[in-house]
Amino acid sequence: MKSSIISFIALSFAFLSSGQTKEPDAAMLKSHFSSVLSGSNTQFTSDIKFPISEISTIRTNVWTAWTEANNEFSEEKLAKLYPITDGMVKTWQLPAELEPNAKMPYLLGYKGKKTDIHPLIIFLHGSGPKDDEWNLCKSECTKFIDDGAAAYFVPQIPNGGVVDGVQYYRWWQKAKQWAWEKLIRQINLLENIDVNMLYFAGISEGAYGSQRLGSFYADYLAGIGPMAGGEPLVNAPVENMRNTFIHFRTGSLDTSFYRSQLTNALKDSLNILQEKYPDGYVHDIEILEGLGHTIPYNKTTPELIKHTRNPNPKHVSWEDYPMDGNWRKGFFNIQVTRRSIPAQCERVYYEMDIEGNNITMRVNGVHYQTTDIYDNPYQYSDDLVLNFNRHYATATSGEFKVYLNNDLVDLSKPVTLTVNGKKVFNGKLQPNLADMVNSTALFYDKERVYPTHIDVNLDNMTADGPTSGIDSLTADDADENAPIEYYNLQGIRIEKPTEKGIYIRRQGSKATKIAIH
Repeated sequence: MKSSIISFIALSFAFLSSGQTKEPDAAMLKSHFSSVLSGSNTQFTSDIKFPISEISTIRTNVWTAWTEANNEFSEEKLAKLYPITDGMVKTWQLPAELEPNAKMPYLLGYKGKKTDIHPLIIFLHGSGPKDDEWNLCKSECTKFIDDGAAAYFVPQIPNGGVVDGVQYYRWWQKAKQWAWEKLIRQINLLENIDVNMLYFAGISEGAYGSQRLGSFYADYLAGIGPMAGGEPLVNAPVENMRNTFIHFRTGSLDTSFYRSQLTNALKDSLNILQEKYPDGYVHDIEILEGLGHTIPYNKTTPELIKHTRNPNPKHVSWEDYPMDGNWRKGFFNIQVTRRSIPAQCERVYYEMDIEGNNITMRVNGVHYQTTDIYDNPYQYSDDLVLNFNRHYATATSGEFKVYLNNDLVDLSKPVTLTVNGKKVFNGKLQPNLADMVNSTALFYDKERVYPTHIDVNLDNMTADGPTSGIDSLTADDADENAPIEYYNLQGIRIEKPTEKGIYIRRQGSKATKIAIH
């Protein structure tokens, strides 16, 4: 068998051999989503690819299957939305393996007209007697008259103190994370909640919670509104808030646990970041002179609802860190598929910038060096890190996925990805069913059903994706030690050419066309 190798710049894509796009099987999609909801981590696989013109139709089919699987899934559903003055209270049972005897009562209600599409504010109470604190928040949110047709989710902390030696009066712990993720998943199924207008707000302990949760879940949020708080920045990396509005008020005399000092530290950090990145880090933080721990609460929510989430920003900063031992699986359009942290680091920092169809990413390990700590065990059960230095090291191992859609790049043209200074990918990406299904199961966000992706391997600095034709890179980009891959003219990867025809041979970032005679 004789082969002739012809270098090329690009190949026009073809669809399935029949010349038509196969329709996704609705029952198969729903079955897969049902298994995901039951705890399966299995990835969906499919050879169905389709043209850009069909993205909207296939996306609708995928989201319909996801919605049906959720509706049929046996779980405690979110209460129906009624006027907030009707006092509709329901309870969620949180998993016992995450927190013992954890029941979370909540009030869900709206103001305005039933036909309105409502912003949703998750309003967290403080750490006094939990019945009193919860009643205060339920009462206060009905008095806020300048936030229009807002809806409120007002939960009560499940356990109000120490259980089996653990202090559970914290909104950011893993059992509560389970509740927030369930809430976000379920509100994405509703037609009367605007998923691009979701906010965390809270008072005192609720301020600490909203600041921590704001950093951890920033990709779902339009804004956060802590009141009378101040969380150490090591617990809530401010970099993650690049695309999330922050409204924060603390009294100047509120010095317990360094609340006013830590609020100012957040303000200073945001000012520096906003000067460096004028497109992001929008904030309104004020220290209220002469006030202590009690401040006006009615100024926050009217400011929050002026801001709407961009679910697909072209500039993303993400410090990937664990909260109560849990790590996020992804953030905005980035998914971690194999986490690897450089030596002497504890976290990983991803930066993504998209200009046209050129994506630039930097991935570094992060190490925090504490320089000032407040560790009075009689006032606070956790150490308060007041000041620190951060050190970065280039990540040289691990894998991640960059999901893409037409809001981020022009999928009709080749996309270039550069990671840590090296160009690792250049090609035209093919929309496909598997990415739509897997991104839906990952983010459960109706605004993030992605039709395609690029996989990056930091160990050998290579990248791959579902291509509709592979653009060649210069010889300097080729990696002679990379594994050899073969594709047919439909862009489908094959084991090895065995029959006569034209194929693509790819090694690292070099691609050639071969003819088998």
